[in-house]
Amino acid sequence: MLKSKDEAFAAFKKFHVFVIIQTGRKLKCLGTDKRGEFTIAEFNRFCENLGIKRELTIPYCPQLIKETALKTAVHVCNRSPHMSLKGGILEEVCFSKPTSYDHLHKMRQVCLKMIVPVSVTVKE
Repeated sequence: MLKSKDEAFAAFKKFHVFVIIQTGRKLKCLGTDKRGEFTIAEFNRFCENLGIKRELTIPYCPQLIKETALKTAVHVCNRSPHMSLKGGILEEVCFSKPTSYDHLHKMRQVCLKMIVPVSVTVKE
């Protein structure tokens, strides 16, 4: 556990090395909120120099991710075949136009599940 938020950068550097050693792969993306401990210039430079893409969300707002996932699920369901429409797609039935899936993309990158040593655990 970290004793204070200003230890976050040092803990992240240790975590970064741990990920490389454990997986043999480098971090490509880091999703954090916009709280101060994740947006200091030194932290940003470190990520930029290593080619780690930053995805920042609103501080203290994990529900934003859930909301986006829910909207995406409804969007995809409305563009999927329905039994009640005899295999038809709601958008095609309602609007008489073919359904396009070209705009769909992955919401987030794949996350790695691993046990992180206590020395690099960050307390929220």
